[in-house]
Amino acid sequence: IGFIIPGHGVIDHFLRNFFLQGRYTGFGDCGFSLLPLENRHMRRKLGLAAEQRLGAMVHRIHGATPAASVLRQGDVLLSVDGQGVGQDGRVPFRSKSRIDANYLATQKYAGERCTLVIMREGVQHSVELELSFMEWLVTMDPAKPPEYFSVGGLIFTVLTEPFMRHRFGSNYDRAPTRFTFPWETYARREFSGHQIVVLTDVLTDELTQGLTDLHDRRLLSFNGEEIRSLRHLIEMVDSCGDEWLRFDFDEEIPVALPTSEAKAADRKSVV
Repeated sequence: IGFIIPGHGVIDHFLRNFFLQGRYTGFGDCGFSLLPLENRHMRRKLGLAAEQRLGAMVHRIHGATPAASVLRQGDVLLSVDGQGVGQDGRVPFRSKSRIDANYLATQKYAGERCTLVIMREGVQHSVELELSFMEWLVTMDPAKPPEYFSVGGLIFTVLTEPFMRHRFGSNYDRAPTRFTFPWETYARREFSGHQIVVLTDVLTDELTQGLTDLHDRRLLSFNGEEIRSLRHLIEMVDSCGDEWLRFDFDEEIPVALPTSEAKAADRKSVV
């Protein structure tokens, strides 16, 4: 039943992946999700003829995948590699069953291509889509050793499943909603390298007086610029020529440190 040992298809896919590409690249993923399109008025609005029995609407396109440059929200997916996609967003499976259309992508490898037939504004198009690997925003397999960054006594890291288990227990019972929401909703990266940056702790120092109770906060922006990743934060801090380092966290919590003193404190702590 595949609970402990994967089914034959999974093992075969894994071994063929290594044989053909010399490394494991993962199961293919389309990079978008579908909404059923069974309402006849919605179908007419999207340019489908009354007799057209195929087609589900492209709903959510994940920005870090090739689909973002090929598809638009509101496109109607009619077929994948010649397999018709029903109004329910499914394709035929085995004898009398149906399965989500993304199943066809999982039979290939990340980096391979598939052919999609879509309807866009009443016009039918055939497009080639490179399949991607499913990358969650809150990853279960972070870099080793864990990434972190320290500036002026503020310690930052990346939100991951191991981090949440370490801080809040195996079931994340004590984890705040700002951390669990992107995990529970299976949020995906919106661009390459996308990460959620977290302030884990504040070290005791003259610079951080009154701030040491601030921890487990999501960093939203630095000096007014939205944070894209931990590397992005490091680059902005390193290149900052402003008088102040301003960090804006969730719940509208700001922290400002004098740039020269914060960087001097870091150099002193290294020595």
